[in-house]
Amino acid sequence: AILYSISQLSPSELEYLGALPLMRETDEFTMVHATPRRPESFDYVFTVTQAEEVFNETKGSISFIGHSHIPLVFFRDPDITDYSFASEFYMKRLRKIIFNCGSVGQPRDGDPHACYVVFDTNIAKIRLTRIAYDVETAAKKILNAQLPPILAERLFRGY
Repeated sequence: AILYSISQLSPSELEYLGALPLMRETDEFTMVHATPRRPESFDYVFTVTQAEEVFNETKGSISFIGHSHIPLVFFRDPDITDYSFASEFYMKRLRKIIFNCGSVGQPRDGDPHACYVVFDTNIAKIRLTRIAYDVETAAKKILNAQLPPILAERLFRGY
């Protein structure tokens, strides 16, 4: 799939994408595909221990990640680090959050709907939203591109 995607891009598009940073960080939040620890290694954040490493290495209170395609929230209150599959969180002053945004396509959590995250900075609310899309057409396009059939099949199952 990676080779197919590369073949669909022009040299200038490839150059543009290649010049983008692997991570963006401000005083408030971090955005990275995998983890901020070593963004180029594309590691996963599945455990509280891995989340602690992210919390310790980011300066902002919110981290938006992906890579696993599984929407999941890790949070740190003053006394505990834990996780949740909740789809909505309001930031508290002393909390740090890692919000895995899931996947618009190729979900891996058993829900075939596309998902995305909206962060409302006015009320400090992070919300995961699920929407239906034309999975049948997407699967046909994957097969027509001669990509591995599993990429089409998993769209229907969400994993």
